[in-house]
This record gives sequence, structure tokens and C-alpha cells, in this order.
Amino acid sequence: MSWTREQVTVLLEEYRKWPNLYKVKSVNYKNRNKRREALDSIVDAVKTVKSDVTSADIQSKFQALKQNAQRERKKCIESQRSGAGTDEFVFDDMDPRPAVDSLQDITHQEPDDVQDMVDDDSQEGPLMLDLSQDSIQLCSHQF
Repeated sequence: MSWTREQVTVLLEEYRKWPNLYKVKSVNYKNRNKRREALDSIVDAVKTVKSDVTSADIQSKFQALKQNAQRERKKCIESQRSGAGTDEFVFDDMDPRPAVDSLQDITHQEPDDVQDMVDDDSQEGPLMLDLSQDSIQLCSHQF
């Protein structure tokens, strides 16, 4: 099922209104009824721009957006380690990052002790998906 930028933007704007869907430390994160209520609300809002959408479609699309953003970030970090220049990065034409940029509050929660996840040889911490407005920079490309 194909999504337009407008549809993705509406999806992300609605998703942001319901932190119990993405913030693991939210009080209502494990409350199925609240999650179902949130998804139903998002479905109603997205149906204004995409009439045949279901809650399963919304969940899978949001998960795909998060995974794509994390994959792109990982590619950039690995290519920076390899010594590649900034003009050697390849960006996809259907780049979801401008839409993902609209999510300022969605982040993967960091573990309590990040040092447990860091190798002694590595100077970088674990790869965390941070979609806050100030921290999104991939490969010298602000989005």
C-alpha cells in the first residue's frame, strides 16, 4: 500500500498526540484499551486523507518509518567511520526523513546504564533513534 507525503505527515501529526503508543516509560504504554483508543483516533484522522486505512496499516507504516530512519542513521555513522566524504552519501528519492523530522518528541528510551552497552574499544554509545528536532542530522544533511 503506497502512502503520499501528505498522508504520512497526517499520520505522524496524529501519532505525536498519543505518547502512550511510542514512549515506553509512559504510564499508559501497556494499557491495551488506551492504545486501542489512540489507534482508533489516528485511524479516524488518517481516513480523511486515505480512506482505506486500518489500524494494522497505521502500526506497520509507523514502524517502517522508524526503522528506515534508524537504518539511514546507521549507514551514515558507518560511512563516517570508513572515511567517506560527505558528497559520497546516497539519499533515496522517497526519503521519509522530512516527514520523520516532524516528530520532535519520539525517541527510543535510553537504558539506565548506557555504559553496559558500550564496548571498551568504542567511543560511541549504542545506536539510539533520536528524532528530536535539534539532534536530527544525518550525513551533514539536516532534515
